[in-house]
Amino acid sequence: LGRNDSNRNIRPTKLAQLVRDMQGGRFALTGDSIKFDLNGNLIDGQHRLTAVRDSGIPIEVLVVRGLAPTVRAVIDTGATRSASDALRIAGKHAGSRSMAAAIRILLAIRAGDIAHAGDIAPPVTHSEVIAFYDQWAQLLDYCVAFANRTSRSINSRPAALAAAMFVGAQHDLSAFTAFITRMTELEFGDDGDPARSLYKRLKLLR
Repeated sequence: LGRNDSNRNIRPTKLAQLVRDMQGGRFALTGDSIKFDLNGNLIDGQHRLTAVRDSGIPIEVLVVRGLAPTVRAVIDTGATRSASDALRIAGKHAGSRSMAAAIRILLAIRAGDIAHAGDIAPPVTHSEVIAFYDQWAQLLDYCVAFANRTSRSINSRPAALAAAMFVGAQHDLSAFTAFITRMTELEFGDDGDPARSLYKRLKLLR
């Protein structure tokens, strides 16, 4: 890091993700290297190295030295894999966007980051998504399949409906399935009906 000259600014969200993965034992040796140019300047890896410093966790990583300074301009310009890509490649799920998005919402809620729970991509890592799926695969499969079938009836994002169903189903799966079914069929009581309140909230998350 002492040879970190003219790199982009540190992105706090990305740094926090790396720190969590390192502290959680999820950071893996992928073959992606720390790179130095022929003048000894760091040209790729400042987020990983800063995360090592901040987490206090050592990592194993490849190091490449002697690159031309001009390669800095073309580093990290390839297509980024999505969380659904990560689930499919890991052999955990077929790669449904609804599954990955629902897990990201649930992880944001679990972290107390309610402000980002409805975002298209809350700030969580692919490793966190895979680990959460491993822990709750059966229930997640049920909730996402149900949401994919019924979300259109209330004009809601399938991921938002699946996440809401997952939270309730952890307490009583059959009762909450009946509750969600009543909501998707627009069978509401008075203004204080929780099904009506959830319906309105889910529509806001479009």
